Amino acid sequence: MVVSNLLSYEIMKKLTHGTVQRFSKSGRIVDQWDGALKEIAKRVNLSACHDIVNRDGRYDLTIPRFVILDLQIESLLQPILDKLRTIMGSPTPQLRTHSIVFAPVGSKAQNWHVDDAFDNSRIVTHRYFTILVHLNPIDSFCGGTEIWSNSLNRGDMIRGRPGDALVFNGSMLHRGQGNDGRCHRFFYYASFSCKADENTSQI
Repeated sequence: MVVSNLLSYEIMKKLTHGTVQRFSKSGRIVDQWDGALKEIAKRVNLSACHDIVNRDGRYDLTIPRFVILDLQIESLLQPILDKLRTIMGSPTPQLRTHSIVFAPVGSKAQNWHVDDAFDNSRIVTHRYFTILVHLNPIDSFCGGTEIWSNSLNRGDMIRGRPGDALVFNGSMLHRGQGNDGRCHRFFYYASFSCKADENTSQI
C-alpha cells in the first residue's frame, strides 16, 4: 500500500537537516536535534552509542521521542494505523520504532531480509507492518527499496517520491539497494507490530 504525501517538506527537512529543540518549563534548552546527517556524524565519532547501528556503511538511527512529539508524526500515522489494526488481531498492535536510515554515497546493498524476526513457520499473517518514507529526492543511481514475492517469483523496485509512505507486511522479502549516485539517501521507517521482537523495542 502507498499513501501519498504523508510527511510534508518541512517535516522531512527537520528530520534530515533541520533543528528541533526541547525546552524546560523555565525556557531553557534541554535537548536538541540537529538533523539526521549531523546527529549520525556525532555518533560515528563516538566509540559507542546505544541509538545507532552501523550496517556495513548504512546507518540506522533511532529518532528521539521529543522529536516525534514535536513533529506530530504519530498523529500523521494514525489513519494508516487505524486501517492496519482492523486486520492485525491481538495482542493490540503498537508502534515499536521510529528510525531514520542514512545510505551514503558508496554504501552497499543490503542482504535480502524480512522485518518480522519470528521464525517463518510461526509467523501469523499481518502481525507486523513496516511504514517506510523516502525523505529526499533520489535518482536511479542512488538506489531504492527492492521487494521480492516468492509466490509470484518476481521483484519490483520502490523509489517513491519524498513524503510518500510505502506500507508493507513484515514477512515481505526486501532489501535496500546500494547507493552509486551523487547524493545520499535518507528514509524514515516505523515498525507497527503485535509483539516486540529482536528488531523492535518499546518506545
